[in-house]
Amino acid sequence: MIESDKQMSFSENEFSIFSIEGLDPRMTAIRASIQPRLYALGETAAEFLTAKVDTISFPVHVAKHLRRTKYAPESTWAAIGGDKRGYKKYPHFQIAINREYVAFWLAFIDHPEHKEAIADSLINEIDQLYSLPDSYVISLDHTKEKYVFLHDADVNKSLIRFRDVKKGEWMIGRLLEAGDERVEDNQKLATFMLETFDYLLPFYQSSLSIQLLEKEQKGLKG
Repeated sequence: MIESDKQMSFSENEFSIFSIEGLDPRMTAIRASIQPRLYALGETAAEFLTAKVDTISFPVHVAKHLRRTKYAPESTWAAIGGDKRGYKKYPHFQIAINREYVAFWLAFIDHPEHKEAIADSLINEIDQLYSLPDSYVISLDHTKEKYVFLHDADVNKSLIRFRDVKKGEWMIGRLLEAGDERVEDNQKLATFMLETFDYLLPFYQSSLSIQLLEKEQKGLKG
């Protein structure tokens, strides 16, 4: 039983927010209705992950979209991981929502530090990735709704793209479509999230270890 007195689930009201016209009106609705749910889910995930790996901190960051001046976001998210200042340069867990679904990702976006070494590490773990359940999917752009089921994807090719393309991204996780009864139930949604992150935790740990090792080696050379 997951204990939380905070609202974590999503109704049609939250999904319909992405149909609101205009940056300011949509952001007002996101801040009022979606961000508190994302933060509550993020706190639940952080508590779970800290219990699993107490040597790593898991701060929760809710996307604020402050750089947007014209176009309203098509999705929004919370990140779990990184440091107190941010998350994008690190491997991190992500809870995302758009008009179609809620997703729970292990994410590598916006050119994380030492992404080439991270990608090579993941390529070496191809067999373990393919051993994940059939429900897992991958995405190559955190701003788009498009995804491909893991077992239908050329994972090696996608990781090479992530490694070699300057703005390449790579995310792996599971999602629930709007209307799925689990999305509207606190317990069922949180359980789905934690099960997803539990499967992905070994890949997070290995990616973070590679990143830290690369930093140490760079420091020694410097």
